[in-house]
Amino acid sequence: MKPISTNIKGYDQVNPFKDSQARNFSNQKLIAEFCPTKFYWDLFNDQHEILIGTRGSGKTILLRMMQYSLLKQIKNENADEIIKQKKYIPLYVPTNIEFLRSINPVGIEDEQKILFFQFGFNCLLAQTLIKELKSIIADIESDLIQRVLIEEKISEILSSMWFEGCGDLDTLDAISFKIDSIYHNFNFFKEDNIKNVPPVFINTIGKPVQSISKHIYKILKIETEPIWLICIDEAEFLDISHQKCINTLFRADSQGIVVKMATLPFKHKTRETFVKGELAEPNGNDFNYRNIEFDPLGTDFVKLTNQLCNNRISKTLKNGTDEVTLENFIGIVGQDSLVDYYCKETKIQEDHRNIIEKGIIDQLSAKRKETALQNGIGSKENRKPIYDKFAPIFFIREMHKLSKKGGRVPGFYAGANTIRKLSEGNPRIFIQIMNQLFEKARTGNLNEKQQHIVLTEFAKQHCEITERLPEYGNILAEFISNLSDYLFDQTHSYEIKDTGTNFKLGKRLLDDSKIKNAIMLGCAYSRLKIDENSLLNAISANTILSISNVFALKYWIPMRKSGNDLRWDGLNKNCKKQSKDDDAQNQIKLLFE
Repeated sequence: MKPISTNIKGYDQVNPFKDSQARNFSNQKLIAEFCPTKFYWDLFNDQHEILIGTRGSGKTILLRMMQYSLLKQIKNENADEIIKQKKYIPLYVPTNIEFLRSINPVGIEDEQKILFFQFGFNCLLAQTLIKELKSIIADIESDLIQRVLIEEKISEILSSMWFEGCGDLDTLDAISFKIDSIYHNFNFFKEDNIKNVPPVFINTIGKPVQSISKHIYKILKIETEPIWLICIDEAEFLDISHQKCINTLFRADSQGIVVKMATLPFKHKTRETFVKGELAEPNGNDFNYRNIEFDPLGTDFVKLTNQLCNNRISKTLKNGTDEVTLENFIGIVGQDSLVDYYCKETKIQEDHRNIIEKGIIDQLSAKRKETALQNGIGSKENRKPIYDKFAPIFFIREMHKLSKKGGRVPGFYAGANTIRKLSEGNPRIFIQIMNQLFEKARTGNLNEKQQHIVLTEFAKQHCEITERLPEYGNILAEFISNLSDYLFDQTHSYEIKDTGTNFKLGKRLLDDSKIKNAIMLGCAYSRLKIDENSLLNAISANTILSISNVFALKYWIPMRKSGNDLRWDGLNKNCKKQSKDDDAQNQIKLLFE
């Protein structure tokens, strides 16, 4: 069966993968593309949580789709149960650059900064509460007159608790307008202006919700007072003063409010609260850190990427077709493993294990070669220590040699598994890769060689823009480039050995603040990967890092972790590359533990 990509040839409309920024998606687009996973359902709990994820990992979509008004549109029995019980009612509050710029005039003191943040945040929270209340009212009452009566009762409570009973605020729209008027007419440069703001909006964050919760849940036909999940997005833009506001809520009795806050790695910079010496404690004491990154080949990411393909590609096809998946869009070879693409490129058809194992043994050190030959090619004893261990490295070495023969393009970096691994489980990077694959499919067949061309070009571009990342991008680019050069040499210039993308930091680099900042930047922008313990806590001598698969692909390094505990301690751009005979002369300092 031909891949679906053959039907794209000549398509002249907008590339469906052009848009990868979820912040700009309409609610309709969000719902159509959202793929609820176990992780998503697990967020409906009573624990404060800080969600840690790289740029493009799906933090915004997760939190936006938790809103009651969008949750109820998910066709899923879990969603139906949450909507029915109303034990948890999520409220989405984005703390983006535009919001923070509006409440942060230049030159204000920390005390004012906290006050203004609480004011602005509580206004946003009240507005999103009103929106969700409207959605709940529409669900619980079909009769228009009864809906109006319910809204009047709730408006009376909100008016009384927020504005000391202003008589003209008898609808939710009127209350929303009142909040807008207070917020947009507030003069941040006039000190006395804050006195005119209702106390509930300048109190600790969450007060607008806490003040009315116990008074409205019965009117909303909810059996018990709900837990309000405040979903704070883009918290990486918050400074330390703002973070103290949220940490104080973590530490205190939150009175029916639970926070789900999304931020970039290492951007939760303090655990301080308003009480000196009192820190918000992680690991379930006051809050939890939670890593939201997908396993690139895990069930959830496969499901998500296939849903993205189906939703976007199916709209471009003139004739009806079966559900579109990544696999049937590009086609697969064999079982979509490296050995399948290697065998097709080298035209090995039978007995491939023995042929490949012999090739591996020929490139082993003398001692390993002797042992492997004694065991016998194809033996059970050679399976794990020889074939399984070295085959991925052998394929890379051989395909790189092939690519250097007269500019030949091997059909090696291809297939769904490679595409997903290249994206690092990051939905935005996946969409960006698909954008380029779709472009290629417009003009010709997207066979393995064409996929290889697209993926290597994508990797090259992605690596090149690393130096343009903010603040420490140039240091990061140099750091990874030098490390990748060394890992390339380890992979290709010696007898075959156990190589991969992972490393630890030497003391000199651990003590260099610029290097550590560059590494944290690399983790946030999917240029480096880091073990989960370090991601949620701090970088240390025991931190296990890896260059991203984008760099691994560009530099022909196996997309895998090796068993070697490489400790990297060098950043010399003009290093002399090692060869077999000058191993000791390497100018990049390397230590092996």
